[in-house]
Amino acid sequence: MKKTIIAMLMVLVMVLCAVPAFAADGITDAEQAELDHFAAGVEINGKTVTPFDKYINVATDSLMHREYTAEELARVRTCVDECYVILKAENVTCFDDMKNSPRLQEVVDKCTTLANSLGYKLIFNYENGDVVLRTGFNMTATIIVAVALVAVIGAAVIVVSRKRLLAK
Repeated sequence: MKKTIIAMLMVLVMVLCAVPAFAADGITDAEQAELDHFAAGVEINGKTVTPFDKYINVATDSLMHREYTAEELARVRTCVDECYVILKAENVTCFDDMKNSPRLQEVVDKCTTLANSLGYKLIFNYENGDVVLRTGFNMTATIIVAVALVAVIGAAVIVVSRKRLLAK
């Protein structure tokens, strides 16, 4: 009986330890290449215009918390390039220039579509240009652990009642 309970507890501990193993581990070389491409900016009228640090930080945070596939990174590159084409067409050299541009919504829509396709929700503040990138609240790991815990406790109760271990 003790061996059975110990075996069940070992299974529970393995499940509990396995759940955090799905977290991303830093930025890969391919992700870093896309981040560098984004951070390099675009040349407009002989001047290199780069994204604000706050935008680079949002992108870095996103890359730190999730592993991206090559196809997803290709979509990111395409979106960045399309937005840079719009900035060039509008001769944007600072956020205030873009804030007054009728094509600002087009840039926001492209970024929002990309964020949605990657499982994020993008919130853009039109007054100061702040961007918030939110992930959905996900309870999957918690539910898996809770189900495993209930299964182990249920199995232990069944074994104890069948073997009448608590009977006097």
